[in-house]
Amino acid sequence: MSKEIKTLYKEAGIKPPKGKGMHTILFHKKAISIMKGYMSNGLTNEERNISYATAMKLLGKNKSLKKKHY
Repeated sequence: MSKEIKTLYKEAGIKPPKGKGMHTILFHKKAISIMKGYMSNGLTNEERNISYATAMKLLGKNKSLKKKHY
């Protein structure tokens, strides 16, 4: 995962995911914006997973995943 993506999470006050870097920056920005809606009471693993699934659904495969990971 790139330093830019980790910085996005840290600036939002969210622990960055442990990943291999298969998602795009646009995907992570969308997921973070969704996670911020849950942040009033902290962020559970379920809320984090829902945020990722929602971001994937909203953006679609072509904008969520890097081409080499299709």
